Amino acid sequence: MEDENMEQIRTLLRKIKEGTIMEEEELLLEYLLIDQVERFIWEENLSLQERALLDEWERERLFLQQTEHFMPTGTKDVDPETRAAWDTFAGKMHFPVSDTKGAPEVPELPEHQRPKRLKQFITFSVSVAAIIAIAAGIFLFQSFNQPVSYYADGTSLDFRLPDNTHIIMNEGSELILSSRFNKRSRSVKMSGEIFFDVARNPEKPFIIKHGELTTQVKGTSFTIRDYSQLDDNTVIVNTGIVQVRDGRKEIALLTPNNQLSYNKTTGQYAVNKVDATTQSAWTIGRIVLRNASEKELALRIMQRYGKHLVIEGRAMGDPVRVYSEFNTETQLEDLLQSLSMAYDSDFRIKNDTVVIYPNPHD
Repeated sequence: MEDENMEQIRTLLRKIKEGTIMEEEELLLEYLLIDQVERFIWEENLSLQERALLDEWERERLFLQQTEHFMPTGTKDVDPETRAAWDTFAGKMHFPVSDTKGAPEVPELPEHQRPKRLKQFITFSVSVAAIIAIAAGIFLFQSFNQPVSYYADGTSLDFRLPDNTHIIMNEGSELILSSRFNKRSRSVKMSGEIFFDVARNPEKPFIIKHGELTTQVKGTSFTIRDYSQLDDNTVIVNTGIVQVRDGRKEIALLTPNNQLSYNKTTGQYAVNKVDATTQSAWTIGRIVLRNASEKELALRIMQRYGKHLVIEGRAMGDPVRVYSEFNTETQLEDLLQSLSMAYDSDFRIKNDTVVIYPNPHD
């Protein structure tokens, strides 16, 4: 069904570009846009040119809907001052200006037949007020139909979404809510690491787009980890059942203490048993590393201490697999000392870089 809708949308966009679209086809396009509850997801399948064409068409439709009750339809019904005011305003707002081509010339009335200046002023003021009302309506409509973004920059974020879903975002994470969030569905897009405790609503599935994967739930708690610095896109379930898809193909139906690890390069994935509470301990300030890679260790050190990590040679084995634990109170030197003891290595800190190197006495 999604593919059929996309094909219809593309066909209608081609007709808009060619200038051959009919009114009933425009109504169909409006219906398809309203019906697409995951619009911000499927829009990624459109080309930049198609998206620009769609945006322009929507602006024009909105403009016509907003103005048809305020502005007279015929140019002969509009006095020149009002028309000029509208054209000046429309130009600044990037709206289409009035079409006066072929409009009959407005004859100048004799002095005794001209309306009083007060009446002219009132007429002009009402016209300007109508213009401002139209612009305000368009601005508010566009504002309320924009995706909402949250970004955890330098710290974690803890808050609730409009549907009462509890969100905890780790540092360097981003969450984008669909403009139609909590209307017919609850669609979001994310990167980084986020813990979701989704408010239960069987009629409105909660859909998360993260990288190549799409996770869908109705009411459950879980963590998604999809940092660009890491090789894997990971889903860890605390409670409930979580469905994960790669495109349209379901690749896993996860239950509590299941972890899906999806390699972003190869597309291969595996499901393993883990302690979900331990894996989500970062939400309370504890970092627990279990079989972590060098990249994950480097990420955690950067998040907690703002330092780059360099591991020289085989100082921590080949490949690096890290088992460690620290919290917000742990000093960097204490963490590095424990790692050095565990892996029989040594370390040094210089400016914004931490270097772990083989023990020179070995």
